[in-house]
Amino acid sequence: MAFQERTPQNSATLVVTRDEGFVGSACYLSFVVNGTHAARFDVAETAEFHVEPGEQLLRVGVDLMGEMLCGLGKDYWTQRETVIRPGETKFFRLSIDPNGGMDIQRADPLR
Repeated sequence: MAFQERTPQNSATLVVTRDEGFVGSACYLSFVVNGTHAARFDVAETAEFHVEPGEQLLRVGVDLMGEMLCGLGKDYWTQRETVIRPGETKFFRLSIDPNGGMDIQRADPLR
């Protein structure tokens, strides 16, 4: 949806993967970078986002485009800040705990 084009200004990369698992698997998760809705993640999906170096505010929450049960709780977000340097790649994972709480955490590079 956003941050898909690599340009001289967007020289840093965020690689985001949603965990596998049954909890929350019926709905997408929304991923937001600096206030821009960047993607909708299904279970086990991975995507790259090309951003400007510097401080990034990353948010994960209920699908902004979801309806009915998948649209409940759109005001609840988990957010993390990270600083990324020019040319750097950082990896993150999106997860849902057994109580339905969403999180975004740093992750190991994909192998």
